[in-house]
Amino acid sequence: MAEDPNRCIKVPVVIGQNVCEVLVVTEIPLDPPLFEIKDISKSVTVENCLVQDGLVIIDGTLRKNINYKTLDKEGVVPFPDGGLGAQIAHGKVVHTHVWLPFHCFVNIAGALTGDDCQIESAEVVGEKDEPICAVDSEPRYHKLLEKAVIQLVVKVTRTEQVTVSTLTPGVCPV
Repeated sequence: MAEDPNRCIKVPVVIGQNVCEVLVVTEIPLDPPLFEIKDISKSVTVENCLVQDGLVIIDGTLRKNINYKTLDKEGVVPFPDGGLGAQIAHGKVVHTHVWLPFHCFVNIAGALTGDDCQIESAEVVGEKDEPICAVDSEPRYHKLLEKAVIQLVVKVTRTEQVTVSTLTPGVCPV
């Protein structure tokens, strides 16, 4: 009996792909108050991606680490020759770490409950961090108004069984 030249394999088939954008707006409390932002690092994590008939529901978190300077004391240091001097500020460098949840959905035609969801990319594509709630008339702030646009590229796949022929030699690399 000759061996069957055909083989059955399971492969992921792309059902569809779409983009989901989310606007995250929140006020982040700062204690001690902010004098100047040093830097802000951020990352996007997707915790859950659920495919339903025709759409995908996504739950994730925007993580931000805000490094900033405080202002404890300021004044003027006179020059030795009696001149006006230099303005000086003393403070610490501190950080605030926040986890900001977000949720979105995206339509993908042909998607069925049980299909696989893949996040091709998840990133912050636009943001603005604005200090608000000034302390008296000083240049110090109790809060940071966070506005971030998160973009997710979502792909839905389904595993299907296909038949391939092994009669053509050299099709697959060794």
